[in-house]
Amino acid sequence: MRTACSTFLAPLIASLWLMMMCFECTASATDLADLSLALHAPPNIEELSINEARAIFSMRMRIWPDGSPITVFVLPNNNPKHNLFVRSLLRLLPHQLKRNWDRLVYTGIGQAPIEVANEQQMIQQLRSTPGSIGYINSGIQDETLHLIKLR
Repeated sequence: MRTACSTFLAPLIASLWLMMMCFECTASATDLADLSLALHAPPNIEELSINEARAIFSMRMRIWPDGSPITVFVLPNNNPKHNLFVRSLLRLLPHQLKRNWDRLVYTGIGQAPIEVANEQQMIQQLRSTPGSIGYINSGIQDETLHLIKLR
């Protein structure tokens, strides 16, 4: 039996949830323009598809087309830029990616990406590691890093 209270609250809760989701999308759209994939990889890579980026960051794709190994760097799971990157660019949920990494490590068939503490450390690691990939602010200029777009 439905009460008048539950009949009234259901649409109200749905409306509040929808407003929160719209606010989250608006906030992330402005921040998303500042986020790019950064590579210290073979120079012939100009862009990646979303599926290629997902395969790289889920540790399924481990070598570049020229045969060199891929080293993946990520920020901690609780970092807002990490969440923005995973949700908006990879179009996954952060817990899905983490669960995949945990499965690879637990079964012994792979390893998780290398976690760095902050964006400065990410830049330093990308600069010093050939064949590496990560995500940084788009405004950062560096000769060793190659910013690319997802198609």
